[in-house]
Amino acid sequence: MRLFLLGCVAPLAFATSTSAAEPNLLREFGVIGKALTESKCDVPRIRRLTERSDFQTLNGGARSLAYTALAACDDAGRHEAVLKATAEPEAVALAWSLRFLDADMRKDWADAVTSIGKAVDRKTDGTLTFFSDDVVYEVGRGVRDDADAFRRYAAELDRGDWKAADRYYRGDWIWARYAGLLAQAGDRTHAWRVASRVGEPGELLRMSLDKRYDAITEVDSSRFEMVAATEAELARVQALAAADARDGAGVSTVVSMLRMLGRQQEALALLDRTLALPGKIVSTRGDDHRNWLINDRALVLLELGRFDEGVAAMQAAAGLSERGGVNVSQTINLSGVQVSAGHFEAALKTLGEGEAAMQGKVSPYGRMWIAAERTCAEAGLGRKADAARSLAAAAAEAKENPSAYAKALLCAGDLDGLAGAFKARLADPSTRGAALTQLSRFREPPMTPFDSEMSRRMETLRTRPDIKAAIAEVGRIKDVPLQSGALIDGY
Repeated sequence: MRLFLLGCVAPLAFATSTSAAEPNLLREFGVIGKALTESKCDVPRIRRLTERSDFQTLNGGARSLAYTALAACDDAGRHEAVLKATAEPEAVALAWSLRFLDADMRKDWADAVTSIGKAVDRKTDGTLTFFSDDVVYEVGRGVRDDADAFRRYAAELDRGDWKAADRYYRGDWIWARYAGLLAQAGDRTHAWRVASRVGEPGELLRMSLDKRYDAITEVDSSRFEMVAATEAELARVQALAAADARDGAGVSTVVSMLRMLGRQQEALALLDRTLALPGKIVSTRGDDHRNWLINDRALVLLELGRFDEGVAAMQAAAGLSERGGVNVSQTINLSGVQVSAGHFEAALKTLGEGEAAMQGKVSPYGRMWIAAERTCAEAGLGRKADAARSLAAAAAEAKENPSAYAKALLCAGDLDGLAGAFKARLADPSTRGAALTQLSRFREPPMTPFDSEMSRRMETLRTRPDIKAAIAEVGRIKDVPLQSGALIDGY
């Protein structure tokens, strides 16, 4: 692991060193510090520094910095070094930040929560690392099922005023969940303040459907008016994306908002203008985002009722590389749009060829979509035995992707199984919001015969007395004045 060490490391090292230290020790410390500000690591030299007999003449802050540098530069010795860095009473924020990252890599969620709190305590020393969004979210998911741990974790992020580096996806699910826990604890004032950080339409919708958030939503229900909230988020992301026509992540986010609002023609025009630009269109990670923009274009065309063009566009997206390698995402998505268009044999061919190329590169979430689309294609062809086997494969990993499992059950016509799956999701606090959203009704774009049949089956499910009772127990469903394509997976 290589961390970007802040440029203040070397100056701080001098500032925190003591006059009792030998001059040659200080010079060596300075040489190492200067190299680090240039992102250069010399592990043997740093290790020799920490092993010198006069190393203890440096004060605790300086020693903490030295061990932090060793932890950042030496993957093999990272854990031992970061423990030494944080054992010093004067341990700097950077040391605790690195321990937070180390705890994430070890999946030690309790240590991660403690470490980020210690880093926030020392934030004013100028060395706080700005954590990557991925690490913040991974730790959040790691403690998600432990309400007390999640509340403590989110409180530290809030206290440190953490903000996502990604300007478009801001991790609002953390603030929404934290606000709900505060509301349930009776801390309405604090809950409302945290909830005010949430602006993503999907999170606002989930909050408005779930009884746990009633103490928040009743304060000002206008904040949860979905068209106004989506238009506000659209204005925000449009302003950000306007700064760079090649900001592919920004264009995708704007397109998502336009799709929710039913403004597909505007979305299509924006996509066509962007895709007409030569060269690289970048994602937030710096990858070429062109495959995802063509993916978006395919979905918009489908929502305009231009089904054959949508399938062709997704075929084009699947033919592009993803992060320089096999295109897993669009290959799976292609099978999905082929199923929607009733091209069941083509979907099975896509999956068969794709799985051979994607071996070892598909996440459990992705495997669930493969199992679901295979179930749908086989059911569509009347191959009941094959569909049953694919449905069983989906059931084995259902928790990895409940939406994909719901689609597989829908396609198989197993409404009793689907009802059971939804009741389990409604009973589980971590999946309840998504289940209530999926059960709500949305404005419907033009649909293929396949999609119309799936929609009819979902309506049958909604009207079942057992499902209505399960919904009423934990929340409500709504007629949402938005289109659902960019809000939920599946149906």
